[in-house]
This record gives sequence, C-alpha cells and structure tokens, in this order.
Amino acid sequence: MAEGERILGKVAFRDKGTYSATVKYAMFDFIGTDDSCYLSIKDNNIGHPVTDIAWWKCLADGKPATAAAAKALAEGENAKKMASNASQATSRAESATIKAAQATTDAKAATEETLATAVEAEKMIVSGHQQIESMKAAESSLMSQALLAPARMELTYNKVITRRNPFVQYVAARLFPSYVLQNVIYQQPVNGGDSVYVEPDGKLAINKAGHTKIHVIPTNNTKLYQTIDVEVQEPAMRLTGDGAIRLNSDGSIRLT
Repeated sequence: MAEGERILGKVAFRDKGTYSATVKYAMFDFIGTDDSCYLSIKDNNIGHPVTDIAWWKCLADGKPATAAAAKALAEGENAKKMASNASQATSRAESATIKAAQATTDAKAATEETLATAVEAEKMIVSGHQQIESMKAAESSLMSQALLAPARMELTYNKVITRRNPFVQYVAARLFPSYVLQNVIYQQPVNGGDSVYVEPDGKLAINKAGHTKIHVIPTNNTKLYQTIDVEVQEPAMRLTGDGAIRLNSDGSIRLT
C-alpha cells in the first residue's frame, strides 16, 4: 500500500432484504421487518434478533406507525360499524315512525268510532229515560183513570111524559163513588124513535107522542151504560074515583 493510502473497508449500507435468523450479516448490512428497518453494527451477525441492540441498530421504527395505522383501521372499522348501526337504527326509527303514524291513525279512527258509539249510547239512554217517563206518566194516568172510574150509575127521569107539560124534563145521571167525575154522554140510537130529543146536558125536548130510546154512557167506564125508554103521551083528563073530572086548585082541568 502506497504511503498516504489507507483501506477504509465497507463504507456503504447494503440492503439484505427481509431479516432471517439463518443468514450471516456483516457490519452495515440492513434488513427490513414488517414495519421497521435495522442496521447490523457487527460482522458475523447471525441468529441475533433485531431487538438485540448489541448487534442491531434501529434505523426506522415503524411500530408506532403500524400501531397507529392498525388503530386507525380499527377505528375506521368501528366507525363503519357504528355508521351501519346508525343506518339500521335510522331505518328502524323510520319504520317505528311509520308504525306510530299508522297506530295514531288507527287510534284516531277508533276514538272517533268510540265517540260515535258513546253518542249513540247517550241517545239510547236519553230515549230510554224518555220512555220510562212516558210509561210512568201513562201508568199514573191509568191509575188516575182507575181511581176516577165509576163503579155504579143511577138515573133519574120520567119514563112517561105528557105533551104540553110545562115542566122541563131531564135525564139526570149520578155516578158512584161520588168523588169520580160526573161525566156522561147522551146518545140516541138510529131508529130509536124521535118523540124526544136529548141535549148534551140531558135536557129533553118534546117532539111528539111515541117512544124514544136513549143511551146514557159514563165516559170513564162505558161498560156501565144504560139504555132507557121515554114515552111521550097526548094530554088526558084525570078523573076522580067516582068518575068526575078532576080539577086543579084554581078550577082548571087537571091533565095527565
């Protein structure tokens, strides 16, 4: 070797690829792992793990980056999962909203139907009360009528009346018990005669000689009606027991 020259040996790093425990590495050889790069700092470096700092120098430590990338990937997956869950939750919420809206519609319809039923029921109740009151009124009326219905009727009248008799003739009716209404109707049947005419108050108007039938009917118990026969006769002189003409106190002839 000439004066002034000096052998420096290996002065450049050599890439030895991926680390292998069976390969002998010289000084300045560098290898790569999954996420880092290591430099051999001695010759005859074989079987020593890259974590042995007596043989290896870490040139580029990628573990934090790998961990960060893994964490980022995991967080990305988690975010993706959360997004998927959120999407599913949104879908479920939308479905629940639709169901809730339908339930609200159904509930509203049911409420309206229930209200209509309640209104009809109220009408039926009111109608029932009205019918009950009507029945009570009818019952009260029937009871009143029963209390006011006569049980017996007596008639007072002259069966035979003389024409031109100056006294006003009546058919008088009296109903019993005495507290009942004294209401009767006087009715002349068809073909019952026309010798007299009976007025609504029972007064008789004399027409001619003959017979006349008259129905006397209690309005509150028509079953008690009676039919009477009134005879109208022409005037006749009354005689004494010995056959003489009977006179009135004023000397006039007494007529029957």
